[in-house]
Amino acid sequence: MAAIPAAGILSTSPYAVRRIADTIGALHALVPVEPVVPAVWQMEPTRPAVVLGSSQSAEVVDHEVARALDVDVVRRRSGGGAVLVDPNTTAWFDVIVPVGAPGWATDIHRPMRWLGDRLAQALRVVDPHLDPQVQAVVVDTEWSQLLCFDGLGAGELTLGGLKLVGMSQRRTRSFARLQCSWYRRDERERLIDLLAPAHRPPLVALAPHATLPHVDLADVLTALLPRLV
Repeated sequence: MAAIPAAGILSTSPYAVRRIADTIGALHALVPVEPVVPAVWQMEPTRPAVVLGSSQSAEVVDHEVARALDVDVVRRRSGGGAVLVDPNTTAWFDVIVPVGAPGWATDIHRPMRWLGDRLAQALRVVDPHLDPQVQAVVVDTEWSQLLCFDGLGAGELTLGGLKLVGMSQRRTRSFARLQCSWYRRDERERLIDLLAPAHRPPLVALAPHATLPHVDLADVLTALLPRLV
């Protein structure tokens, strides 16, 4: 697996931003260099992909359709359901929280709520008309084990009662990797089309999710950095 150096943009925050462009499979395979330092990775995928959770069966995807549409199928190391990530429609960043850094906790839900609270503040700064709320508890649905954005996890953000920001977490002995994403447009129908026929839920059965077509990820990270304390 590739390793990411600690270099980044100088900031008063202990966290620094690094922009990384690569395929989605390569981005998920990245690991920080030891000793791990606080970091924010602004992900810039070069190709679209269906990203499966760590324990999901690859059989849920129609691989022929994915190949025909030139969409990769990859797996992340964190749990949860499938997510469609596309450079044109998905905003994605990771926060690397070393043991002992601001945001670290032995309780797996506390880092998620810590980041969700600060991300909500940053979004309000970027667009004062937005009022995202931090989800306190996990909410499962009939389809949330299959599709990540159909359920809600602790620390994730909602907007007008709809899921806005999805999060997942991977933990090691030395760091937690918090992965965050939101959509610029509704991608439910497109993701359903990439699933194997036996696993395709009807669109009307899925919870709609909020989108942020006008919000730039770089602006959000600029507002987020000083809040990561």
